[in-house]
Parts: sequence; C-alpha cells; structure tokens
Amino acid sequence: MGVYTTDGKDTGVTAIKNAATHAALYNTAGSELTGGTPAYARKAITWGTVASGAVALTGTPVSFDVPAGADVKTIRYCDAAGTTIYGMETLATAESYASQGVFELTAGSMTITD
Repeated sequence: MGVYTTDGKDTGVTAIKNAATHAALYNTAGSELTGGTPAYARKAITWGTVASGAVALTGTPVSFDVPAGADVKTIRYCDAAGTTIYGMETLATAESYASQGVFELTAGSMTITD
C-alpha cells in the first residue's frame, strides 16, 4: 500500500479547505440542529495555512445559537448549503442546553494521515 507524500497531503487538505466554507452543529442523533430564538444557523469559517497535511481554523471563536432542549455532539465542516460534509470533529461528551444558549467553536482542524 502506498503512502501520501507531504505535497500530496497538502494538495488534498487545500482542496478540502477551499470547499469546506462552513461549520454545522449536529446532535447525538446525528441530525443538524434547527430552531431556536435566535435561530440556529450554519456559520462561515476561515482556515489558516496548510502545512504537513493539516490545517486549523482561524478567526475563532465562532458562536452558534443553540435552541433549548438541544445537545451538541459533532461539528461538521461543510459547504454553505450543508449538503456535502468534508470533515468532522466529535466532542468527547455532548453539550446539552436546557434553555436557549450559545456554543463557542474555539478551535478546529483537519488532517490527512497515512
């Protein structure tokens, strides 16, 4: 089995970085959040410089309105419409919101490994 070179990893991460323009929050059931006042919405994100097959978010924190009764388990990196998911990060423990609240995305990254 072959392995990726650093240039190959950087090329792949750059393509994903350019396509994954938004972040979305998903609950423990695997559904994107909806509802709330103010209403939940996907948020535009900014990626930093690609190096060694990895890239990290810049411009954090990114604040999301979370509706009452929701939980947040996964952050997914997607296109603006949310129809294509390019990467995701799962929280060790879901964050639950008894009342309307705010989730702060303070860091995030994507890496291609062998």
